[in-house]
Amino acid sequence: MPYSTTAGHAGQGKKEKIDALNQAAWDIRVTDSNQSFFLSQQAVDLATDIHYQQGLAEGLRTLGFCHIRRANYQQALVILQEALQLFIQLHHLAGQSDIYEYFGIIQRSLGEYAASLNFLFKSLDLRQSIPYREGESLAYYHMGVTYRYLGDYNNALKYFLFGLSIAREIGALMPKAYLLNNIGIVYFETGDYREALQYYHQGLSIWQIIGDQWGQAGCLDNIGTIYYRLGDYGQALQFSFQGLQLSKTIGDQKGQGNTLFNLGKTYLKLSDNTNSLDYCNQSLRIRAGIGDKKGQAEVLLFLADGYEEAAHGLPFLHQALRLGEAVQAKDLMYKIHLALSKALKKEGNYQEAFFHLEQYNILLKEVNNEEVSQQIHHLQISHRVQQVKNEAEKADRLKTRFFTNISHELRTPLTLILGPLEKKLAGLKGDHPDFKDLHLMQSNARRLLQLINQLLDFSKLEAGSMTFHPVVGDIQKQIKFITFSFSSLAESKNIEVLFRSAYGRILARFDPDVLDKILSNLLSNAFKFTPENGQVSVSLTLAGEADSLEANPVLTIRVEDTGIGIATDQLPYIFDRFFQVDTLQEWGVGTGIGLALVKELVELHQGHIQVKSEIGVGTQFTVRLPLTDCHAEVSSPAERGDEPLHINHPKPMRDGKLPATYQSIQKKSLPLLLLVEDNMEVREFLRESFQEGFRVLEASNGVEGLDLGREHIPDLIITDRMMPHMDGIELCLQLKTDERTSHIPVIMLTAKASEESKLAGLETGADDYLAKPFSLRELKVRVNNLLKQRKQLRQRFSRQMQLQPRDIAITSADETFLIKALSIIEKHLSDDAFTVEILAEKIALSRVQLHRKLKALTDQSANEFIRTIRLKRAASLLEQGYGNVSEVMYQVGFTNVSYFAGIFRKMYGVNPSEYPASLLGRT
Repeated sequence: MPYSTTAGHAGQGKKEKIDALNQAAWDIRVTDSNQSFFLSQQAVDLATDIHYQQGLAEGLRTLGFCHIRRANYQQALVILQEALQLFIQLHHLAGQSDIYEYFGIIQRSLGEYAASLNFLFKSLDLRQSIPYREGESLAYYHMGVTYRYLGDYNNALKYFLFGLSIAREIGALMPKAYLLNNIGIVYFETGDYREALQYYHQGLSIWQIIGDQWGQAGCLDNIGTIYYRLGDYGQALQFSFQGLQLSKTIGDQKGQGNTLFNLGKTYLKLSDNTNSLDYCNQSLRIRAGIGDKKGQAEVLLFLADGYEEAAHGLPFLHQALRLGEAVQAKDLMYKIHLALSKALKKEGNYQEAFFHLEQYNILLKEVNNEEVSQQIHHLQISHRVQQVKNEAEKADRLKTRFFTNISHELRTPLTLILGPLEKKLAGLKGDHPDFKDLHLMQSNARRLLQLINQLLDFSKLEAGSMTFHPVVGDIQKQIKFITFSFSSLAESKNIEVLFRSAYGRILARFDPDVLDKILSNLLSNAFKFTPENGQVSVSLTLAGEADSLEANPVLTIRVEDTGIGIATDQLPYIFDRFFQVDTLQEWGVGTGIGLALVKELVELHQGHIQVKSEIGVGTQFTVRLPLTDCHAEVSSPAERGDEPLHINHPKPMRDGKLPATYQSIQKKSLPLLLLVEDNMEVREFLRESFQEGFRVLEASNGVEGLDLGREHIPDLIITDRMMPHMDGIELCLQLKTDERTSHIPVIMLTAKASEESKLAGLETGADDYLAKPFSLRELKVRVNNLLKQRKQLRQRFSRQMQLQPRDIAITSADETFLIKALSIIEKHLSDDAFTVEILAEKIALSRVQLHRKLKALTDQSANEFIRTIRLKRAASLLEQGYGNVSEVMYQVGFTNVSYFAGIFRKMYGVNPSEYPASLLGRT
């Protein structure tokens, strides 16, 4: 016994030492991977000696991580596979999740992105089941990195932000630093260098706080690269040298190779060829030392490009090609083949040059095909990630409390708005000129009050003060009443409404107020996101579906629509407070509280709610409510079936598709204004405000607006920013890059009043930007100012017409268009058969579009424009003594002498034969 006891104590002491070594190695695995490697190797050796499986598994896990940091991927795979088997035997879920994460990192490093995502999703699933919050944030980080490697920046940014929200919530500095740095990389790779710099500096600060030299080195190199791209080479050198020093300190060979190469490129920009060559050669040696053949090939390609004489660069290119072929780096090889082709062509070796050009084309096609295949495969990967809330529940409560306080403050002024409005409306008839405006004010004030009440309901639910007040009544009758209360909305959008139930009535105990809030929210969404000529249905079923029902049956209410649908990956989160679905945000509506409130109210009723949806097909919400004191009367077979909502009123004229006989179009002398706004009430308000001084066209979204703009060529466009199908930003971009519509002034209205949103609108070519709520008087002033500016531009263009076409400077898209038109006319000046139709065909516009474009730019019709150019050329030729009047007349495309003389005299005040002498008289 004494012997075994002593042995037991000795074994326990070794385990404690192994655990201490593993903990120390794990803690510094990021900040000092060299020391971590040494400690974990010690732990592995000791654990192997005493057959301590957990200690061995943890040591192998850290050892594998250190090999990944050194880019020894094959060695890491062998070690980590052994660790995984041990963790599975130990039922150690956190350890398994770490190994799957490392497998994902390795597969990504090897270019196997689909496999990388599969391992990372496994890691995330395990970490969410434990739960392991810091591990979740790291899994999201690595998913984001993989998507970034795939070029899918939207998903990359989404997962980085998911991870960042968790890291901030739990105060995890290391994941936070990783995530900030990689958000910076996303902005860098998408060309937003200033935004990238902010994130890099934030990440660098955290790396410095936690003392992670690896993270600091990478961040410094990234910052140096940005300054290189921005042309600030002094700053680029400063940060790159700092990063290089740290990379040397920690023994990061790969990092040194990258930074040295960046330094070589920077010195070349400073025309310091000596230092450039020196640092590139250092990078080449280091990359050769770690077996980075692709990296070597990149440096060699760069060096070859620096030689003016092709013969000097050829050896580098041949060596680069051998290295690229060794690792099958097709994305680099096709560039090398192209460089070889150009160099050999300069040397006169056309046969080999042609061979490399063929290889370039072959590889380029393969690379493009592989990228397409990769994207398809990427789209097929199941998005199994569950939504991490954007803020913790505490933050949600703070938001709700804030909005609730605001809501209480708003109720009093709203009451004082609604009261006098109702009093005023009660004394007016429907045909009164003020009735429509006052009714619009009333309906929007009520909408605001409804939103305020929802926020207050949230507050009551959180405080537990919202109580359930059930009464016995016909619940089917109540549901049917709520459904058909949307009749006017259904009529305005020509949406068919169906009500289905097998019962004559269903008596039960329920809370009418709660039921009204649940159904009103669901139906409001259904009508909001269902397009014209769609369908919304409400159906009721009871558990048992027979005359004799259970004592406490469950009522199932299904609200279905044929609307735009919700993406599958967003369905789990639509009941989260303040969450807004991406596919619905483009419709420019929603606060993210309605469905969250519905879920809370359903649960207050002891019920349950589910959702099914498919993009482009529709959405189905299923609410199940347990009923007490229930008695249902089954209707006869003849009474069953769909009960439609009958609309007897004539269908109103749809906006955006106005008939040619529309009254405003008939006011030919007035300027044509196009309104693009998805909110029918705002659109109607704007139309009535401008219809006295304008002909008005209307569109309910960007797609309709673009079609109408191209067809009618309006004098000015007012557009909303947030709209379905195509938003105002995209609409403006399409208009300003289209020769037919580039001259049209655009005013953008938006609820997004931030400086960034304003800049985004102006950068796409919007001529003015006005935040909602806007002053109508200010909007009218801006409209008039823009029209005056267009008139001044027409006068300027008209004055420039006094010059020869080739003398006009190109300073805008409109002037570019004029230059093109002038050039075409010049080529056909002597052709008397050249007509407006030919000009329109050559400039790729219809005759009507050409006429409106030229009228807007020069205040001349297409015929007048061509005639003016001919006459200007005739005057120029007569001034130069080119020939007699008849010769000049034929030269500029006229065939009738009397006609030519008449229009020439009308323009210049003298006959063509007198024109040269009249010029002498002026001088």
